[in-house]
Amino acid sequence: MPGKQMKSKKIQTTFLKIFILLVGIIAGSFFYVHHQLSPVNAHDDQVQTIEIPTGATRADIADLLKQKGLIRSAFIFQYYVRFAADASKFNAGLYDIAPSMSAKDIAHLLEEGQSKEAYQARLIIREGVDIEEIADLLEKETRFSKKEFMATIQDPAFISQLVDKYPQLLKETSEKTDTRYILEGYLFPKTYLITVDTTLEGLIDEMVHQSQLIFEKYQTQFANSQQSIHEIFTLASLIEREAVHDEDRARISGVFYNRLKESMPLQTDVSVIYALGTHKTYITLEDIEVDSPYNTYKNLGLMPGPVNNPSESAIVAALEPESNDYLYFLADIKTGNVYFSKTYEEHMEYQKKYVPSEAPKDNE
Repeated sequence: MPGKQMKSKKIQTTFLKIFILLVGIIAGSFFYVHHQLSPVNAHDDQVQTIEIPTGATRADIADLLKQKGLIRSAFIFQYYVRFAADASKFNAGLYDIAPSMSAKDIAHLLEEGQSKEAYQARLIIREGVDIEEIADLLEKETRFSKKEFMATIQDPAFISQLVDKYPQLLKETSEKTDTRYILEGYLFPKTYLITVDTTLEGLIDEMVHQSQLIFEKYQTQFANSQQSIHEIFTLASLIEREAVHDEDRARISGVFYNRLKESMPLQTDVSVIYALGTHKTYITLEDIEVDSPYNTYKNLGLMPGPVNNPSESAIVAALEPESNDYLYFLADIKTGNVYFSKTYEEHMEYQKKYVPSEAPKDNE
């Protein structure tokens, strides 16, 4: 009898342990799933206008929402939609979705089909365009005029509001007195949908907000950089236009850092073109004499601010320059190939090969 009782107790203990383990697994799974379905940021009500294309699958929608930072897990969202919502009722269209919305809220919105009114225009801001080019594009593609945009982009009261909203990102540039446009460099290039409800202030705010998201994404790299936030965006604007291929960008960034360290002028045509207020393929010897703080042939160090609005890859290159010994580079305009040199003599050899005779030669 004692042996049977001991055996019975062991069985009971084993079952109890298994039961406790199963309860723990179930409870843990429940809390994990509950967390994955909770808002990405309950305090962030900044909406993004998301376009759900016709024919998008459950997986397509989940991947899009995850990519936009609006859900925690595409996998969990898919299964939630599969069992707790009806994805077949999701309607294509435009939806205002914020990180403060839960997966349940988003699914309900898509299921109800409460999409925004059809957008009036799709504004594509390409990497490396400047504010005046954006103004021209707005006038061409939307109901907003160039004059309206330029007035808004330079309105002190509006800029002050943006600085208050994005202090880390914009404080340094707002304190400078020699920048052409305070917001140059911070209107992030991407596609923006213009609806009947879109205002110029709202559109510009959204552009700056996208730059803020990039800053937050690489906040550790910004904190560890020897350059300030504004200097990184300024460097990135040069890298954006100097390199055609992404693989060249970190190396070009390394060259700029080397020249800054050696107190050599950056001598980049991109800055001179901005100083001239025009757009041209080649600059002349006369051009590099332009009297402007943006002329990096005549002035040491960086310009007062960015000369265009750079992409994420250019910003990353400015944050993470390649460690190299190069002090010179030039690009073959026809092929996009970039040639790097450690010595002035080698650089001049490349110039003879790849720089047109009408373009200015490096005059160091």
